[in-house]
Amino acid sequence: MNTPIKAQTSIPEAVETRTLEQVVAAGRSGAFAGDDLYWILRRAATEASDPNGFYDGIVRLLDQALGQNAYIFTWTIFKGGYPGAYNNQNPRLPNGLPWSGYPGVLPGFASDYAVTVFVFWGG
Repeated sequence: MNTPIKAQTSIPEAVETRTLEQVVAAGRSGAFAGDDLYWILRRAATEASDPNGFYDGIVRLLDQALGQNAYIFTWTIFKGGYPGAYNNQNPRLPNGLPWSGYPGVLPGFASDYAVTVFVFWGG
């Protein structure tokens, strides 16, 4: 079932105050969640200057949090946006996490792009 995601108008405090160490601890303990993925996307977007740098930053941070070769990561980005963002959480994949946002939701270079990612990891 597709559930529309409400637009975020501010960064949740749980994301704003999170550290890399907390994200890594969550990933290594099996508690990796939406705020951790959002933190990774924000951090990678802040550090990137182009799509390749953004992608490389996401992968580098996922490697730290979940371990190299321990996850599957897919993404799409669209300059200027697209008409909708949906949370397609699959109950048969409890170790799968989607995230989607319109342009402006992520900072820096990525603010011009709509971004959708899915991360699946072992369990």
